[in-house]
Amino acid sequence: PPPSTRDPRAIPNWLVVGIDVPFSEPSDDEPGETPDTTTLWEEGCSDIEPLRLLESWSRHTLVWIHQWLEEGMPRLHEFWRGRAYSIGKEVTLTVAGETVSGQFVGLDERGGMLLNADKETRLLPLTMMLEDV
Repeated sequence: PPPSTRDPRAIPNWLVVGIDVPFSEPSDDEPGETPDTTTLWEEGCSDIEPLRLLESWSRHTLVWIHQWLEEGMPRLHEFWRGRAYSIGKEVTLTVAGETVSGQFVGLDERGGMLLNADKETRLLPLTMMLEDV
């Protein structure tokens, strides 16, 4: 079904998260040839079972959703900023069919992306990232 809303002020009535975690053995590439691509096997995690990883990820996600509901966005933003490797860097992405570029400066209080481009700060609400499936 399509998203329940694209209004950045509204709370959607459902959420679907998709992740792709490669478990398999490595390709024929030499280590280091493709540093942006790896598998759990190559990282020394060959004994992790997909179901156990999904269960663990789900528990952690529910903890953070609970904290978000109880404490709001500031706590999540504080932890997220320490892991956002592209803050302060130039980024290019496609959002709602439009290619946008600029310096990624952070998130607003609702989780929208703040992008500096052409001496302006542009807000890309999370609702723009929703896909129609």
